[in-house]
Amino acid sequence: MPYTVRENLSIGNISDAARILQNDTVHSVTHILSVLSSASISFFSEWRPSISIPAKEITKVHVADAGAGAAKSALASDKLLYSLEYAGRDLKLVRMAVPLRDTENENLLDYLEVCIDFIDRGRKEGSVLVHCFAGVSRSAAVITAYLMRIERLSVEDALESLRQSCENVCPNDGFLEQLKLFEGMGFKVDHSSPIYKRFRLKALGENHLSGLRIDSSKLGADPGMPVEISSGAEETTKVENNRRPTYRCRKCRRLVALHEHVIDHVPGEGETAFGWNKRRGGNPFNKSKESECSSIFIEPLRWMKAVEEGALEGKLSCVHCDARLGYFTWAGLQCSCGSWITPAFQLHKSRIDISPITSVCFRMLTVMKILVIDLILHKPKAYRHLLHNVINQKTMKFQGLLWKLAVVFLLFEARLGVSIFSDLHHRIILFIIECCCIESVLLNAVIMLHKFCRVPY
Repeated sequence: MPYTVRENLSIGNISDAARILQNDTVHSVTHILSVLSSASISFFSEWRPSISIPAKEITKVHVADAGAGAAKSALASDKLLYSLEYAGRDLKLVRMAVPLRDTENENLLDYLEVCIDFIDRGRKEGSVLVHCFAGVSRSAAVITAYLMRIERLSVEDALESLRQSCENVCPNDGFLEQLKLFEGMGFKVDHSSPIYKRFRLKALGENHLSGLRIDSSKLGADPGMPVEISSGAEETTKVENNRRPTYRCRKCRRLVALHEHVIDHVPGEGETAFGWNKRRGGNPFNKSKESECSSIFIEPLRWMKAVEEGALEGKLSCVHCDARLGYFTWAGLQCSCGSWITPAFQLHKSRIDISPITSVCFRMLTVMKILVIDLILHKPKAYRHLLHNVINQKTMKFQGLLWKLAVVFLLFEARLGVSIFSDLHHRIILFIIECCCIESVLLNAVIMLHKFCRVPY
């Protein structure tokens, strides 16, 4: 018999689910959440051949169908996220099935949100049974996460509360550790959280070492690539209040990483710094000893060609000037502070500069350069008019004067090509731009350039 956990919520095993699916009048259950190794309704027939359960598919959702979050998920894009169907006598029951094995290295986190949403919706519409095969580990982990979310309980308190209803529940150790991560992220699966990024990187590393090819969509976007103006505007909205540094190649100043790409680690803890049990003790993202690290570690990005090609390890070189920036290995390497990072995508601090230009400013500068090149190639008269206007503006404050010089240098850089300037000259140009990188000024400059591009010369 299923055990009642809360009003309209119960936990059970496959026998309980089969009994309800075959005779839905026995219980008041209207929704069933199946957490089994297979999402197919035929799993019941394979388990017990005498069972035949009618079902009508509503939808199947794969990870790739999850929108923007698909690329940030640790799950493969082609993996089934869940299936939804009508099942049982007269197809009166709504069944959602999630394919999840009961192993410690199984990814529970990326299924929690859809499971919690289904339980919440099911309780509002009727009554929900959550079951796995034995009703001990997988179903218990999902219900524990649900109680943590709605009652703001710690893992220990939520599990203890569940055991008051069903004393033999016992999620496996891997699930318990992932529930700790869930708690650390504020009872949600936050793909932008450093906690999730570490979890995702570890999962990708295990997949790669087991022989699975990492889909390029799982690599982070190249921050140095041009973006559309509309995308830049959206980015401005997202990080308007997030003024953080960016990381550039020291030789050519190309943008290679944003602050959000950095994966923090515990200094001096050795290989165990990335072990599951470290989440139990203290804050793993403490930066008090950051100065001892001669490198930063980032998530894999699309400018890393060797990574995209499937190499196990190799050099990380700037795609613009080919200067060596660091090293990567899916097997892991040791930071100078003593921590063992697995997998590791390392940028040496001696090979990069920390730039005060925010990601928003950089994207605006990128758009400016695209517009200037468009003027030079297609509307040279408009380009000369623009250059004349910039040089001959007389009434400008000091900051405006710096900006005027920066625009002139930017125009000539686009006109003549970076290779014309020496490395020192190029660094001076970028320094001037950095001195006056105010987003409102940059936005006005982009608008001005866009207007010049539309002039019918």
